[in-house]
Amino acid sequence: MTADDGVWLYGITADSIDDSQLAGITGVAGEPVRTVVEAGLGAVVGTVSLSEFGQEPLQRHLEDLDWLTVVARAHDASSLPYSAAGPPCHCGWRPSTSTTTAFVYSSTHDTRSSMQRCAG
Repeated sequence: MTADDGVWLYGITADSIDDSQLAGITGVAGEPVRTVVEAGLGAVVGTVSLSEFGQEPLQRHLEDLDWLTVVARAHDASSLPYSAAGPPCHCGWRPSTSTTTAFVYSSTHDTRSSMQRCAG
């Protein structure tokens, strides 16, 4: 990852997902997705360019419904392979892997509670 890259957080699941389960799955920027594990939760992430997915460009893109449709479908498609591991908590852009890990760790209790409610 470079200073021009950010992390797109596709979802958090209760079970850690092995990267081999994500082989061939691409994200919103066509990037391969991978897992980051923290506090017993697995975050499915991908590295994206901040020139397209940073805060300001993303805000502009949200007004382009064609762009938004393509990105939303790519985001959803990336979550299908791991959805059997438990209901995913869908998220979005984070500036780095370390802030993604911090987010997962700090929200562990709330995330687990939400996932249990979704699972019934």
